[in-house]
Amino acid sequence: MMIMKMLGKIALAALYVSYLFASAAFADDDMFKLFRARAWKAMDAATAKTPRDFSLMANALRLQNRLGEAVAVLEKHSASFPSEIRPYADMTELLCREKLGMDTLALATRLDGDAALPSGLRYPAAYARLRALERSPASVDIEPALNRMLDVADTDANRLTALARLVKLADSPRRGAYALALLRIRPEDKTARALAAELAVPPKSTEWREVAYYKAQALRAKKRYSEALNLWGAVALSGNGPAERAVRRIASLASTPVRQDAVNALRLVAERRRGKVQARAMLSLMELVGEDEAKKLEEKLIKAYPDHPDVTNILWKSGWAAWTANHAPRAASLWRTARAPGISAAWDTKLLYWLAKASQSMKKQDDADALRAELLAKHPLSIYAFLLRPGRPKIADGHDPTLSSEAPLLERWGFVSYAAMGLRRPEATARELYRSMLLYEWLGNGDTTYSLARTLSRRLTVPALYRAGLERLYPRPRPFAKQVAAACAKQGVKESLVWAVMRQESSFRSGAVSHAGASGLMQLMPGTAKDEAKRLGMAKYRIFDPSDNIAMGVSHLAHLSRSFALPEQVMAAYNAGPVNARKWLAQSGELPLDRWIEAIGFRETRHYVQSVSGNVETYRALYGD
Repeated sequence: MMIMKMLGKIALAALYVSYLFASAAFADDDMFKLFRARAWKAMDAATAKTPRDFSLMANALRLQNRLGEAVAVLEKHSASFPSEIRPYADMTELLCREKLGMDTLALATRLDGDAALPSGLRYPAAYARLRALERSPASVDIEPALNRMLDVADTDANRLTALARLVKLADSPRRGAYALALLRIRPEDKTARALAAELAVPPKSTEWREVAYYKAQALRAKKRYSEALNLWGAVALSGNGPAERAVRRIASLASTPVRQDAVNALRLVAERRRGKVQARAMLSLMELVGEDEAKKLEEKLIKAYPDHPDVTNILWKSGWAAWTANHAPRAASLWRTARAPGISAAWDTKLLYWLAKASQSMKKQDDADALRAELLAKHPLSIYAFLLRPGRPKIADGHDPTLSSEAPLLERWGFVSYAAMGLRRPEATARELYRSMLLYEWLGNGDTTYSLARTLSRRLTVPALYRAGLERLYPRPRPFAKQVAAACAKQGVKESLVWAVMRQESSFRSGAVSHAGASGLMQLMPGTAKDEAKRLGMAKYRIFDPSDNIAMGVSHLAHLSRSFALPEQVMAAYNAGPVNARKWLAQSGELPLDRWIEAIGFRETRHYVQSVSGNVETYRALYGD
């Protein structure tokens, strides 16, 4: 099930459509007004007069799945459309014909062969031609068509579509090359990994590192550790690409009979390499060598790579040890070093908060006030901002006016999906991405709406908070709203907590599966799902079914809430299990909330509790409890 078909097509259109088109040219055009409001019956009754009217009518018919009627309008009127519009009309006609089971090979071939075809249509045209060839009764070699798709693909998702097919062409001499290209995008692909493992490692070629890396994986699986180490060592010592991953793999061999050889290989990499590869080798060595050598490595790391995420963690932990030992100046010095350029927002927020605490402890009030002001300005929806701020943040109604923009040409002619895609280009401005987000929402594509909101998250929270943007960044997906409300009412759990957990756990994807095997919207482990189903009296359940998953997830939150006093403790238990949460509580004793969060024993769980806590407070600020 596609997540977030959540934004319902007609009801939600009224929430934002006035903004979406308010500044657009042709805003007084009656047909366009009807189209943007999805007033299909009114459009049926209206009289089309201009080429743009007919284009809007054809697109309206297509959106209603009245494909034959859409084709008829386009066949009759698309020749009168402007030259820059006509290719989109042709592609729309092709897709309608395809769904109707009509022959599309001639039209697809013409479009795919058009050198002047807009860039946004090149991949769709190539893919349409492939599909037309596959429907042809004649036997056709599809490898050239797939390679054409690969050549014009402009996203990794599109490249994957082509490569996943190409690696299955058993008779292709290029199958190994396709496997390597696929692994660069999807390293976990089993078919591609198996193919790469079969390849001979070619000397002095641009692809030998990838071949060697995956060949070594196959050797390790066969317990041929020395051979795997030799290959990973060669990869780690040369070039980029998989070099850093090879270092991690070398470190994994420390648990095998070649431990000392692996440690020596890491020492060699740490000595010869620079940048991320060297940093990774040094970090891996720190876990495998004696205390004195580890300390020297740590000092070198801090000096050379202060902005590396793992170095940030080292500095944080050292600063925290100083802080808990009441050495505020030492803690502040280490935390200032940790705030190197390029650190993540999560780290920056935490460091600002505790630096302010340290400054306050040292009676540097001006510094403390400045740090708190910076935190509130840069990270207003973090848990640390909510801990600092009295009351809830100020959220303005409506859309951020600085993100408003005029409708592009394709949108005005009704080709909304192509307009939305065109506005997502890599160099797009925040305004273009914002409009694209709203267009995807209008189209009912909640997946992409939320994805774009996440892309824009920094712009939607700084310098000001506007409700319309935040409601897309912190949504309550319509398809799940009734189930959440019903389960929360039954179990006595706050809806804000459920939405916050769902946002963090699965990004509202009902088919989500974690590397550990947690599944569904609420990311339930199989054992947890079984226990909660029994508690709920569910004889049968489907873990990916939204209703079942939400019911079990909310039941689990309710069960944990009966064992733990604070929501943050419940979150820790939800992520790491109640046994670990109880252990941390026993070890930490009675602590203020901010210090208790830092006392959580797992780094991942600390981050989880910080993130979900911020989510909870933001949902409360937006929607209430």
